[in-house]
Amino acid sequence: MKNTYIIILYVTILFPSIWLQAQSHFEVAINQTGLYQLIIFSSSITGLDSGDEIAVFDLNGLQNSGDCSSVNGEVLVGAGMWQGEQLEISAIGSVDNCSFGGSQLAGFVDGNSIVVRVWDNSEDKKYETFLIITGGNNTFSSPGPTVISELNILGCTDDTACNYDPDAAADDDSCTYAEENYDCDENCTNSDCAGVCGGSAELDECGVCGGSGIPDGDCDCLGNVLDECNVCGGDGVDTDTDGICDNVDDCVGEYDACGVCNGPGSTAECGCSDIPDGDCDCLGNVLDECNVCGGDGIPSGDCDCAGNVEDCAGDCGGSAIVDECGVCNGENECLSLNELIIPDHYRIFSIYPNPFNPLTSITYGLPENGNVKINVYNIQGRQVETIVNTFQTAEYHSINWNASNYPSGVYLIRMESGDFTQTQKLVLVK
Repeated sequence: MKNTYIIILYVTILFPSIWLQAQSHFEVAINQTGLYQLIIFSSSITGLDSGDEIAVFDLNGLQNSGDCSSVNGEVLVGAGMWQGEQLEISAIGSVDNCSFGGSQLAGFVDGNSIVVRVWDNSEDKKYETFLIITGGNNTFSSPGPTVISELNILGCTDDTACNYDPDAAADDDSCTYAEENYDCDENCTNSDCAGVCGGSAELDECGVCGGSGIPDGDCDCLGNVLDECNVCGGDGVDTDTDGICDNVDDCVGEYDACGVCNGPGSTAECGCSDIPDGDCDCLGNVLDECNVCGGDGIPSGDCDCAGNVEDCAGDCGGSAIVDECGVCNGENECLSLNELIIPDHYRIFSIYPNPFNPLTSITYGLPENGNVKINVYNIQGRQVETIVNTFQTAEYHSINWNASNYPSGVYLIRMESGDFTQTQKLVLVK
């Protein structure tokens, strides 16, 4: 039985106008194989200028030709010059006839990714790109086509990187950065005082790089020390050790309690001074009318400094009082008449004197026999004393109240008998 060989022939598509374009930077070095994929760069592309070069790569294409060594790597499989209109590039596909006794030809391998690079003629610089594909796909598969509607430049988009590319539309993880303490040109940006890049040596207070500063006990970098007046390198004297040199010290010694340098201290009546004329003590007080230093004079209600008050006759300290008939210093001559006269209603007729200190007389009348109660209340309404609490006959009565045990103030006299009550106010002034 004869062996049968099946030979697959690829149609050769020739694009002489593309192959003959002169390329300055992307030169296709492999030979035509007769297997191609059409890659169309649409006129809608905005990122290119006329004269820019476009190259198509297979990063894992077949590199060897004329043998069967199967060497794979980066292969430039097509290139062209952009002129501002649609560009068609025929990428060269690889051929493997080794199984038929033939050899391999270099080119792209079906299924590998299409990679496009651009040479920017105005910037004299090469760019990687990211493809926007609107027809076909992004892998090699002859005969294609693959339609590319836009090329986005790839590069470093971090403006702090050394290789920052302001024209890059997307980051390709290619950013590189300067080492610490260096710039992108490897110049040192942070040298210490010893000239060590990134070093930690510093000038001390004496200007010595890496030095330890002023030695303990010294007051400056010249080896001086403080004198008695606390002056660095000085030769002054401070006799009283107050930190002030004698030649500028207001007091070489001590101020006494009166502010006198080396004085005797507080020896006067008032410490540092005598009692001023007109004053009666060191506090600025004067004698009052009762000859009391800092006193308030005759108390309100008194008529002299001895605590006396005027009697009903107006005599200071006098003994005259109002009798039961209401007569000052009287002899109760009205009693014989009052005994024959009976009041026609209950009533407190008089409280005299009012204000008083400390004795006052209360005159009241009863129209009939009965129990009588007369109480004294303070201004808060609290009962302080009962003056009368007994059965009395119908007639006029008079009784004295001695308030010597009570403080000055307003008091209330309340009379009660049967259903009758009456209250009057009186003022005790001491």
